[in-house]
Amino acid sequence: MMYLHHLCITSGKGDKFGFLCPHHMTEKGNTPELRATYLQQRICEVQKDVFMAPYVHSDHWQLFVLSMKSNTVVFLCSLHYKLGKEMKKTIDLAMRTYQNVVLQKHGHELKDPTWIEPKSHRQPVRTNLCGLYVMRHMLNIITLSMTEFTKEMFDNSDAFSEAKIEDIRIRWATYFVENLIGDERWMQAYNP
Repeated sequence: MMYLHHLCITSGKGDKFGFLCPHHMTEKGNTPELRATYLQQRICEVQKDVFMAPYVHSDHWQLFVLSMKSNTVVFLCSLHYKLGKEMKKTIDLAMRTYQNVVLQKHGHELKDPTWIEPKSHRQPVRTNLCGLYVMRHMLNIITLSMTEFTKEMFDNSDAFSEAKIEDIRIRWATYFVENLIGDERWMQAYNP
């Protein structure tokens, strides 16, 4: 996500796209209340058009994309798992809080978010590419400046090509080498 954040800033899209911390979103070690509090505070304080929330569920990366203007949430899973009720409830609550705090001031009507759960790109069987699939989806959203979503935008269950997966690996590795290797702050944080 560091690379994607960097991409947003350098391409002038930092005001449109925000990211939610996977650590705060995961079920492991966080109660539903803690996740809801983090989510509500982050989206209300930072105020972006779109938030991307990579999320680990049962050792599998998934992605929630929250479009704040259109009050839409997209759930992307490369194994086509069903959305968990607990997480849906948490995000619904955060989106309603956002409407109460931010949108109602401008006369917007309060309503539940629209959920989109497409059969998005499916990772090949017996692979562990789910994290790269999440990164690829986020890269596509940023590079195409997508801020409003429909099911048809993601309804393609073909696997990403090897070239698209390799592209995200190369982008991350290049960013890592050029920006983090030798950075004393990073080295101290990750090598105590």
